[in-house]
Amino acid sequence: MAKKQRSDKHFPELPEYPGGKQAFLDFIRENMHYPEEAFKQHIEGDVLVKFQVNENGDVIDAGVQKGIGYGCDEEAIRLVKMARFGKTHNRGFKLSVRKKVKIRFRLKNISGKLSYSYTPKAVTDQNDKQTTEKADKPQVYEYTVTMSKK
Repeated sequence: MAKKQRSDKHFPELPEYPGGKQAFLDFIRENMHYPEEAFKQHIEGDVLVKFQVNENGDVIDAGVQKGIGYGCDEEAIRLVKMARFGKTHNRGFKLSVRKKVKIRFRLKNISGKLSYSYTPKAVTDQNDKQTTEKADKPQVYEYTVTMSKK
């Protein structure tokens, strides 16, 4: 008895991210903006997002299956909705596919670049209550440090 060989024509074409799974994860990493509230509270964790991709490659019905809060859930949804998957051609059938992705929020992934600005504070003389600049008094500076991703 001879085995029948299966042809790819019988299986539906599924929408995939251009470049594959690693390209999708790279897209997520490059476009992620760590939520300010999560950064301030030192929140790290994984957000599991489930979504559907229609025949045109558009993401529909994205939702958080397991979240960590502090703005991370909303950021994960935003990232998934930004993605564009490849179109499919299935002989007139419209097909949507359910997918899941785990998006990792880690503080160590934030860029180490610092940008800062300083504003000199005025030194006041107690005798005449006017702002003076004297060479013998040290000048006081106030620094604001902002960490940002690439």
